[in-house]
Amino acid sequence: MADYTYSIINDFPQATAVLDLLVIEVGNSLISEPLLAINQAGDDVSFSFALALSAPDELLLDDVVANHYPLGAATPSVALRSDFVVDTVWADFKKYLDGTIASLYFYTQVYSDRYVIITEAHGGLRHQYTLPFTDVADKTDYDTNFAPEQPIRRPYEQNLELSFTNKESEIFYLVNGDIDRMEVTVGGQKKIDQFNYDIDGNLISITTTLEAI
Repeated sequence: MADYTYSIINDFPQATAVLDLLVIEVGNSLISEPLLAINQAGDDVSFSFALALSAPDELLLDDVVANHYPLGAATPSVALRSDFVVDTVWADFKKYLDGTIASLYFYTQVYSDRYVIITEAHGGLRHQYTLPFTDVADKTDYDTNFAPEQPIRRPYEQNLELSFTNKESEIFYLVNGDIDRMEVTVGGQKKIDQFNYDIDGNLISITTTLEAI
C-alpha cells in the first residue's frame, strides 16, 4: 500500500477537505491505480492506493487536490490534463457541436453565472469551454441551438439505493427504463445529472447542476 499525504491548510484551495467528495473526484480522474481509502488526521489528508502511483498519476492526484472546491468555486476550475483542450472562443468551440468539425456528444455544467461545456473526445482530445452569461449573444446562441429541449418525456420516478456508497443517492427512471436523472448529496451540495433525450429517445447530453442544501 502507498500513502500520499496533503496538508488541508497548505494544499487545498479552500483549506477544506470533504472526504466523500474527494472519493468521487479521484474516481472521476484518470488515475489508473485503485484508491483504497482516504483518511484525515488533523491537518493531514492521506490517499491510500494499493501500489505506488506512477509520476503521471501523482500529478493527477495533485490536480484533484488543487481543484477541490467543496464550498463552490468562485471561478471555474480547469482540469490540467493532457486529454483536454480548453477553448477560449465560442465560435471555435461550437464547431465541435454543430458539425462544422464534428457533432460530438457533450454535457453542460450549469452554474449561476456560466455554463461549463465539455465534449467527448475527438481525435483523442476532449474540448472544454466556459460560457459566461455576460456573453449575451453567445449564451443566446447556445440556448437557442444547443441547449436540450426539456421535458420531452415525462419521468416515472423510481428510487434506487446505490450499493457502492453510503452517500445519499437516488436514480430516477423514465417509463421505458432509461435514466431520467441522478442525484447525489455530498457535504453541503446536491449534484444533479439530468439526462436529456431527443424526441426519438436518443441521449444527446447530460446537464449537471450543483445546488446548495
